[in-house]
Amino acid sequence: MDKKAAFNLLISIVALSSLADAFDQCNIKSLPHQFQVDRLSGLWQAHSEDHSFFINLCGHGMGNTNCPPSSAICRKGTLGKAINIGSYTDQPTVQIANGGYRFGFALVYSSNQKCEMNGNANMNTSIAFTCGKTLGSPEFIEENNCVYYFNWKTSAACYSLNSPSSTEIPCYIYDDQNRKRDLSLLMKEFGAYAVKSQSQKKLYINVCRNIQATQSSSLQNCGSLSSACVVSKNSQDGSTIVDGIGQPSAKLTFVNQQIKLVYESKQNYSQCSNKAIVTNVSFRCGKSKDNNGPTLIHESQCRYDVEWITELACPMEDLISHSCILKTNNGYFNLLSLRNQSSDYQVTVVTSNALKYTYLINVCGPVKSTNCGYSANGDSSKPTAACQVVAGQHNVTHRLGNFNDMALSYIDDKLSLTYYDGSPCHDGFKRSTVISFICDHSIKIGSPQFVQENHCTYFFRWATKYACKADSIDLINEDFTSGLFCSLYDNSTNFMYNMIPLRLSNNRYNLTVPQHKFQLNICDQVWGGTCNKSHPKCKNNSLLNFYFSLAHPNPSACDSEIIIGQTSGHDTLVYEQNQIRLKYNSVQDNRKTTINFLCDMNFDSNSGKVSYVQETTNHNYIFNFATPLACGPKPISCITSDTKGNYYDLSDLYLSSGNWDAVDGRPDEAHLQYKINMCGPVNIGNLHCPNISHLGGCQVDSKNNRAFSMGVMTSNPEVVNGNLIVRYVNGDICHGRFRRSTRVELICSDTQGSLVFIRETPSCEYIFTWTTPSACPVKKLTGNNCQVEDPLTQASYDLRSLASSGKDYKITMSANNFYSINVCRKLVNQCGTNTAGACLTTGQSSRSLGTFNEQLIFNNGYLQLNYTNGGSCPSHAGIKDSTILKFFCDESINGVGVGPQVIKGKASCVHEFHWNTSIACPIGNLVDCAYVDVDKGKQYDLSSLSKTTGNWIATVVSPMKNNWIFQINVCRSVNNVNGCKKSSGICLTVTAPNKNSTYNLGRNKRGPYVKGGTLYLEYTDGDACPDGTKKRSTLITMVCKKGKFGPPLFVSEENQCNYNFIWIHEAACALSLSVSGNCTAVNPLSGFVFDFNPLYSISSGYNVTDGRDHVYNLNVCGTTSVSSCGNTSGNCQLKKNDQKFHFNGGNANAQLYYEDGAIYLNYTGGDLCHQGRYRRSTIISFVCSSNAGKGHPVYVSETNNCTYYFSWPTQYACEQQVECVAIKPDGSSVDLSPLIKSTDNWEAVTIGGQNGSYYINLCRPLNPISNVRCPPGSGICLKKLGTDPPLSLGRPYQKPTIASDGTVILNYINGSRCPSDSSKRLSAKIVFSCQQGTLGSPVIAELPHNCQYVFHWATSVVCNNIVSNNSTCSVYDPALKFNFTLSHLTLSDNNYVIKSGSNTIELNVCSPVNGQTSSSTSGCANSGVCLHTPSKNISLGLATSRSLTYSNSLLILKYTNGEVCASDNTRHYSSTIFFVCDRNEINSKPVLMKLMDKCSYQFDWNTHFACPILSQNCMIKRDGKIYDVSPLSQITGSWKITDSSFNQYWINLCRPIVNGPPGCSSNAAICKLGSTETQATELAFTSSQKIALSGDSKKLLVSYTGGKSVCPKSSVDVASVVIEFSCGSGIGKPSFLRFDKNKCTFHFTWRSHVACPSTRYQASENNCIISGKNAASPSFNFNVLTKVQQNWNATESRSNGDNYIYFLNVCHNLNPPQNVNQCKSGSVCQTKTTGFRRKIGGPNTSQNRKFYVDGDIIEMHLPTNEKCGKDKNKNVATIILFSCAVQNSLGSPKFLYESGDCKYYFEWSTSAVCESVPAPQGGIDGGIVAAIIVSIAVVALFLLFICRRERRRKLKQMVLRVSPDGYNYVPGNDGSSDRLLSRETRRYQRDDDDDLLNI
Repeated sequence: MDKKAAFNLLISIVALSSLADAFDQCNIKSLPHQFQVDRLSGLWQAHSEDHSFFINLCGHGMGNTNCPPSSAICRKGTLGKAINIGSYTDQPTVQIANGGYRFGFALVYSSNQKCEMNGNANMNTSIAFTCGKTLGSPEFIEENNCVYYFNWKTSAACYSLNSPSSTEIPCYIYDDQNRKRDLSLLMKEFGAYAVKSQSQKKLYINVCRNIQATQSSSLQNCGSLSSACVVSKNSQDGSTIVDGIGQPSAKLTFVNQQIKLVYESKQNYSQCSNKAIVTNVSFRCGKSKDNNGPTLIHESQCRYDVEWITELACPMEDLISHSCILKTNNGYFNLLSLRNQSSDYQVTVVTSNALKYTYLINVCGPVKSTNCGYSANGDSSKPTAACQVVAGQHNVTHRLGNFNDMALSYIDDKLSLTYYDGSPCHDGFKRSTVISFICDHSIKIGSPQFVQENHCTYFFRWATKYACKADSIDLINEDFTSGLFCSLYDNSTNFMYNMIPLRLSNNRYNLTVPQHKFQLNICDQVWGGTCNKSHPKCKNNSLLNFYFSLAHPNPSACDSEIIIGQTSGHDTLVYEQNQIRLKYNSVQDNRKTTINFLCDMNFDSNSGKVSYVQETTNHNYIFNFATPLACGPKPISCITSDTKGNYYDLSDLYLSSGNWDAVDGRPDEAHLQYKINMCGPVNIGNLHCPNISHLGGCQVDSKNNRAFSMGVMTSNPEVVNGNLIVRYVNGDICHGRFRRSTRVELICSDTQGSLVFIRETPSCEYIFTWTTPSACPVKKLTGNNCQVEDPLTQASYDLRSLASSGKDYKITMSANNFYSINVCRKLVNQCGTNTAGACLTTGQSSRSLGTFNEQLIFNNGYLQLNYTNGGSCPSHAGIKDSTILKFFCDESINGVGVGPQVIKGKASCVHEFHWNTSIACPIGNLVDCAYVDVDKGKQYDLSSLSKTTGNWIATVVSPMKNNWIFQINVCRSVNNVNGCKKSSGICLTVTAPNKNSTYNLGRNKRGPYVKGGTLYLEYTDGDACPDGTKKRSTLITMVCKKGKFGPPLFVSEENQCNYNFIWIHEAACALSLSVSGNCTAVNPLSGFVFDFNPLYSISSGYNVTDGRDHVYNLNVCGTTSVSSCGNTSGNCQLKKNDQKFHFNGGNANAQLYYEDGAIYLNYTGGDLCHQGRYRRSTIISFVCSSNAGKGHPVYVSETNNCTYYFSWPTQYACEQQVECVAIKPDGSSVDLSPLIKSTDNWEAVTIGGQNGSYYINLCRPLNPISNVRCPPGSGICLKKLGTDPPLSLGRPYQKPTIASDGTVILNYINGSRCPSDSSKRLSAKIVFSCQQGTLGSPVIAELPHNCQYVFHWATSVVCNNIVSNNSTCSVYDPALKFNFTLSHLTLSDNNYVIKSGSNTIELNVCSPVNGQTSSSTSGCANSGVCLHTPSKNISLGLATSRSLTYSNSLLILKYTNGEVCASDNTRHYSSTIFFVCDRNEINSKPVLMKLMDKCSYQFDWNTHFACPILSQNCMIKRDGKIYDVSPLSQITGSWKITDSSFNQYWINLCRPIVNGPPGCSSNAAICKLGSTETQATELAFTSSQKIALSGDSKKLLVSYTGGKSVCPKSSVDVASVVIEFSCGSGIGKPSFLRFDKNKCTFHFTWRSHVACPSTRYQASENNCIISGKNAASPSFNFNVLTKVQQNWNATESRSNGDNYIYFLNVCHNLNPPQNVNQCKSGSVCQTKTTGFRRKIGGPNTSQNRKFYVDGDIIEMHLPTNEKCGKDKNKNVATIILFSCAVQNSLGSPKFLYESGDCKYYFEWSTSAVCESVPAPQGGIDGGIVAAIIVSIAVVALFLLFICRRERRRKLKQMVLRVSPDGYNYVPGNDGSSDRLLSRETRRYQRDDDDDLLNI
């Protein structure tokens, strides 16, 4: 042995030892040593429909499963509870199969856990082991009488004297949906897979097992335990080097939808940093292209990454069928035609030693030969699918497979049929047969050919056309195909009847009738029945024998203890006498059983009820089983009625093309979409839906490219408690036993909602809700003039076009017999009378069949005209003829069609005609407002934009079209537009002095749709275009923007024919699921909060009956009042007159779900039902009913898995939001939606005497308020101090209006009872006025008068905000006081590129496109947008002909004067770019929108450059006290400070920084410029500002989050800022405190009076002398500051170049020359050198001025009567802040800043406000004189000391360090105004001798 081989052997021995150590020793003492059960050590999993099972055979640990520690087998339910169902406290019991260990054995584990069904028994587990080729995995079979049965086919159960030569790990895993994925079929017993790669090295792997090399293989040196091996060439001598590089390091894992298998070498390598070599194999579910197998995708010296795409990595349930019909992702296989009805397929093989083997095979049925059958190897209980007969003196027969254990699979394009469970081989492994089918269209049936036998597996090949995939199940020339297990196939409808859901796996059906006690099952034995015990072969039936089916099959039907029917193990259905039947024979007295399955839709989809019929004379027991499973597909009607005589018609919901769509809102199921039609089959189109007759619903799985039937149409809609229920049943099988079904609950509503998926039940019933007018009872409506209108749906009908003036409609019966009819008018050819509308001509005579009339009737979905009072009816004396004309909508028939058809005539006096025509279809009908984007798995719903009253008024920016008014509705016709057709969805009114013109711009013919990722609304078939060749149409581009609720914006029009709009709205965002606690639900789109707390019943709950003697006591978000159901029940099910009947229908919770428009509560975890298989649960769906008040729940249904459904119409489910847009008389709009709060609320500023808090929201109810329970639905709420409950001041009920003075009024009504007048209710109104530059906040302006509160709100939102600029790349909005600039988006070197098919578009912003080559700009010189086609370049607009407009929160850049438009040579190309505010978009690019106008291109561009400044609220209230930082918010400058490291900071509050450094954007609130930096970093943005109080209310905190990334190495890399305000005198100034690097937070402090809640007070004044609160307080005389002849002055220089001089006086008005013109009688005047004057301080009289004391600061307020330009509700005023400065003598004023509300702040340091020191009493004594002399000497010495300059500097520094605390205002050296400095920050401006005078 060479060194290499020896080394590998050593490694293998070490690895084998390690592997043995890794497994716990698990020796079952009573098992022979030949069984290596210890190889099965560790934790294994299995799953059933309802439970997960964890198995550790030796009970050595259950990992993190939460299973009881003593468990060896543990059951875990969907609720997470883990139960011990088998312990290893002692050795398990071993049971040996008949025939000995070679045939298998079972391990039985017992537990102390009591049985849930039978409290006297304990739970046990039995695991049956049989020999397999791999370790295998446990499979749960079923539970019977609290014994859980598992099968485990494993090599550890093979009887062998030799130790295994292979190492292996479990090769299966369960994915995140508990679906099993098994790679065992990829495991090679010998050899390995060669990995495809381009590398010089060759990589070989096996799957889950080591590589077993053959004798001649080069892999022998790989190492006996290696699962991965590399073969390479020695670079020196060319010899082959073989390295074993991997053994399994762990079990399989499932990550990112891939199965991960990891191999690691058992030694570390120096070239790998002393780590192991790793081989990662990733298995991905998918069809392997050309069967590629494993492929190397990455290689390094120490790592190999392999990808393997194979369908074996898919869930097992998707790969295998246990019948002869297999459905794949895109087709079917049907092998039923291969079944040999008369004989078997025979294959003879003669070996080289002359042995003759005969193989007998059948497909889709057992073999017929008596040589095999039930006698092969004595396994008489199992039908044989294939057998081997060995010729000889005594024929030896082996069964090669059990027909009942078959698997048909199509994996990686290979179709194979496998039969398992044959007779055992020598080591116990059971024989099996594998038939590989080959598609060959030239061979009809074909025959099997033997290939080989490998370790008791027999392989055959079979070529046939039936192995070719078909689009549908191949039709067979029979009406029905039987032979399928428990199924019957109807070839005429392509439908499979399947009764497997009725099969009880651990139970039975019990039926007691007189003289009989029946027990039966469907397609299975009777479990735990009495006749099991009486049958002689069933006595003492051990768990093992029962499980291995070695005894005779158990009965399927019993009468007492007599077996009357017995399962064959493969029971099939038959079709006889128009019935579907199941037949059982019996071994006792030739008795038999027949079960007839009857269609009955009164049961849940997968259930039913059995009843006894009779026993015939030949002992045939007849039963009927009523079940929906027996209902086949058939057409259904759209019309139904209820017991009250109401009719319902769903015809409007039938779609002739397309389907109604819904998406699955579950996070892990977003790839599922649902296609449903009403009253008609799903339109399959390009979908992969099954081609089944009358398919009602289809589930499309876009991820796995497959689709499933969700049920077929079988019955008409039914009315349940006022709601319509549509059910589709008998869809595809799911979970191996249930049939998918669909339940749609349609709820009457005046608005058209969308189809909403609610949930999937455990039995695969898919629940949907749908609010729609079509679910309302049909009213019989009558209209005149041959027209009628449905007021509910706004649909109108018009038959006037059928009225004929030229000739009558003629219906010929024979040569001389015919009818003549006209519609809504008299006949053209007179008949008897001049008013006849219908006539019958017989030979030469005619008689009138009724007088025409124009009253058109809409009756239950069709139109009707009645003509009465005709001629005398010949067949009935005294009766006159009459005519009924019924018109039916048929969109496929244009115009008249074939005309009326006779239904009843001649022999009857009533002549009835039916007429199918599109003219009878509704005009302006509702369309679906929802759309499902299948590619993205998103659903959109625009129904919230659909208006039942009023219309949307579009914004028009163009001044050339300011007389155009667009009125728009969504998904329905416009409401009451004069001059516009009722069918119109959009109308244009062009106003003119003399006459207005109105045009229909299109109808709603389809709902929204997505194209290229963009959502659109399209209107077509409007009025004729001016050229007469086409009709007008409209396209609206919908743009998602959270928090936007405004109207659409008109963009462009083409030849007054095609119109384009853009609509930015929250409704355009995709729907999502929202879950809320505390009994509220939130619409994630609108932010609307539904509050259901008022529905909670404290005392009695709500009682609901179901019509079956059951009473349900419900509560909302709380427990019921019925104690018998426990203290957690939210729904208690009771029974009348039966006190012992009580079940918890689900535990109460307060989690409301809002999913795609539906609101519901889900109570789960109730009492067990159906023998413990399920737990009861309850779903309460809340439905908007605005007039229902609280409403009351209504029982809907109970599903088979014990889920109770209730519907609850209530006003609390209505989204009470009103349109927040006011329309001006000129048609323009004012949009208040930017003020709508989606999370918190506004809080109004209160005036004196108001001792409470006012909470406000606009156009929506309030959002929840912590610790304040306002009445539900309130839009304004008052919470007074104290214990009084909050009062509602009203609810928003209508959109805002424009008052005559231009203000905007929003009214609230129906509040709480008015305290002062209980006959009235409180109301409120908010008056909005324009204040530029701020959102403002509401102020309570008036105390309630006549029970109405009035608020004023000054805000920029109501200012006129349409501004334009045609020259620069910026536009200034005076309302926002903000300059939008797009110059940051201008490119200097390249262009923005957009692909459009084969064309390319280049554009630039405010600049011509940059040409990289001469050819690229040819034809596009000076163009802002250029289109490159394969043949030429086209200018789409010149950069020199541009305009930039800001309107409705949009920046609109338009380029015009491009080249002449190819489709209209009268126009030039133009381009419009819509810049949409998105603060998260930094590096976005433009997107081309759909072209409606061929001459105009539109682009959508989300960018933060289109975002205006965000002015934030500056106030907070706590305990009735107001903290307001608005005095610190600057509009003329910013606060600037420097830290100890010389870093500079710019700060502003409530508004962005003004005049910040480079790099500081217009949205920044705080910027930092490092001492060595040239570009500032944005630490915070205004949008993130929050104001709060610390817990102890001692500090006011202003915080910011989400700044730029400044901490790249920290766990938090983005900056945040906290400013801590503490109470202090004056305005103060920020100071840098510290930087928390771990949290990336900058901390600042700020001492200011704004943080003092109550120290400020108004001082009393007497002739300009003020005094404090009490006699001890000092007084101050401001008369000393009065100028008698001149005035004080101060200066200001602003960054825009403006220079101001302020003149002011104290205690007196201004003196000449400033007291003239605008400043006359004023005390403060703002002036410019240009002559500008403005009075900013009012008369300085005691009546006008006010003094306030705030700590050490005294404020003088000088208000004026001048209105503030920014806020018309406020006046201009001057505020002078006086502070004490002894050394300053009188001092002088200095300008600080102008605030956002027109307050001009000045500071004044003066001795006039210093407290005087009282003189000592009495004369001066000698000690004082001596002290004075000494002081003079000290001063002299001091002057001598400081005569030198450097000594003065030292002294100054010392004084600064020891001077007492104080503040002093000095101007900043950056020219930015005010600075109130403390001792730490005080600085001096000059360094000369005069400084001494300032010390």
